[in-house]
Amino acid sequence: MGKDALTLKSQLITNIHETREWSKDLIEAIMTTLKKKTRATKCSNYHTISLTAHTAKMVVRILTGTLRKHW
Repeated sequence: MGKDALTLKSQLITNIHETREWSKDLIEAIMTTLKKKTRATKCSNYHTISLTAHTAKMVVRILTGTLRKHW
């Protein structure tokens, strides 16, 4: 990851922290299912995955780490 990308992500995280508001792009996720087996007929034959923005995952990890230090 380049220096410009790190600067942009740092600014985004700082903005979220200061305003207490998340961008709509960061809080929406796409849920989809993938078949485990070719002829999947039961729910247990599917994997559910969530597609979320990479930046949102980073923010969650940072916040989780911060909370763990204080608890």
